[in-house]
Amino acid sequence: MAKVVFISTFDECCKGIRYLMSAARLAGHEAHTILLKTFAECRQPIPPRNNEGYYGELFHVTEEELHLTFNQIKTVNPDIIGISVFSHYHGVCKWLTRHLHREFPNLPILWGGVDVTYNPDVAIQYADLICISDGEGPMVDILNAIQKGDDFSEIDNLWVRNKDGSISKRPLRPLDKDISNLPIPAYSPENFWEIRGSSIKPFAPSETSWRSAAAACIK
Repeated sequence: MAKVVFISTFDECCKGIRYLMSAARLAGHEAHTILLKTFAECRQPIPPRNNEGYYGELFHVTEEELHLTFNQIKTVNPDIIGISVFSHYHGVCKWLTRHLHREFPNLPILWGGVDVTYNPDVAIQYADLICISDGEGPMVDILNAIQKGDDFSEIDNLWVRNKDGSISKRPLRPLDKDISNLPIPAYSPENFWEIRGSSIKPFAPSETSWRSAAAACIK
């Protein structure tokens, strides 16, 4: 069994990550998600700046929140970290990846999502490997490879940055147009963690949080 920690940078919906979690679990692996920010937390006033925090126009992460994320990753002790990247949160993903590489130099960091699919040449400059297009199959293949001690060089949909700086680019696998083949997204709170205030705790979804998320998406 291999272990992955996903990081959702901005919301509790994170539907793509929930599909990946289900796919990983169905294949016998362990998957966790850290909600770096909920929609409600994103809308809070920006606190006083500190040395290691990130302060963007749409998003901020304090030094304390960064270290809470580190602590949870250390508790889980994963084999790989996955980050879902959206264009308007590209800056915080770069910042977060830089700090993760510094704190966990031996953990590969995977980027995926719409922004990565449209801008792979940019994404691979920061992540160790990127997933282009659908990620459920590649994610399972990655975790299977980790479990077997294999590398990622033969996994379609992936670009991998090699130790010599070269980039291995695998072709795209055929797109499965039958959505009934997708697993049911992981909507149970199991292994979901949220940062709230000065602590990290199991995510407890509520009607208020889902309404807030839905309203933000519509807006």
